[in-house]
Amino acid sequence: MSSQGPTEPAAPATASAAPSTAAQSIDLAINQRFWQERVAGMDPADPRVVTLDTESQASVAREVQLYQRWLLRRLDQRRAATGTVYDLGCGNGDWTVVLAGRYDRTIAVDLTEGLLAATRARLEREAPGKAIATVCSDIAAVPLDEPSDLIVLGAVTQYLGDDQIATVLQRAAASLRPRRGVLYLRSTVAKNAERRARKTDDYQAIYRSPRWYLDAIAAAGFVVEEWQLATDFVTDELSRRWLGPAGPVLG
Repeated sequence: MSSQGPTEPAAPATASAAPSTAAQSIDLAINQRFWQERVAGMDPADPRVVTLDTESQASVAREVQLYQRWLLRRLDQRRAATGTVYDLGCGNGDWTVVLAGRYDRTIAVDLTEGLLAATRARLEREAPGKAIATVCSDIAAVPLDEPSDLIVLGAVTQYLGDDQIATVLQRAAASLRPRRGVLYLRSTVAKNAERRARKTDDYQAIYRSPRWYLDAIAAAGFVVEEWQLATDFVTDELSRRWLGPAGPVLG
């Protein structure tokens, strides 16, 4: 997704304003406690700390690499590898480490100090000397006041309330440089409902439909250049790995 500008979308989002039903909220204190306990009880470098997957660590790491390759190849096509990047909901730093090696300045934000500590430790090992700032905060409370070239929301919006998502998207649109700025948003979605909530005393999440996200993104002023379901991008990336650049066509 690009920031406001004249770029024609590859897959336009014809959106109404915001979703019509009443806004749903998330108890951030519950989720902060959940993630703090999880990172304290696992190897912080294990990607399953933040993905919640039950597959092997190696399998989940390969899946994370597929997401990263998908985005980085598109950034290379746009020659968008300089300037400032925000990694919002950075978790244990899977994205932060990769982006820090490509951008002039990286700002990593997370609600949980334990995850930020894991991110800082990884950055010291894997990206020493890079200009990186870490901020412990609810991402909807961060002003995003630095002009930016990329904003990453990697699997974090399901842990935000509706109003928080609207705030983050509006601030992202204002922060990103016109025409060249890119927003990358990935989230677990609901297939058969506009929104499906899971709320307990230990864990809270709201899974929203792709249509809900397309509407919210368009309402914030973005042009959707590309969107894919996981099955589509996995097919694309695996066929490219096995068969080369022509792989997606053959696949």
